[in-house]
Amino acid sequence: MKASMDEKLNLVMTLKTSIDRARYIIDNANLYCFLITDCGWKPDYIWEILNSNVKDEIANKVINKWNQGYAG
Repeated sequence: MKASMDEKLNLVMTLKTSIDRARYIIDNANLYCFLITDCGWKPDYIWEILNSNVKDEIANKVINKWNQGYAG
């Protein structure tokens, strides 16, 4: 069975998207490992922020900005 040019292009673009997602995951994992091993970063700080009122304030600001974009 022969594939049309559109089918071939779709296959290539799907493969590219999958590779880009894998690279994104690997890059983030490498950054996380680097921060912990070389910089002395402690993930507990993140949990302190996420469990605090700071998280709510950030969420409220993001939601307000989002809503302002649609109100205009």
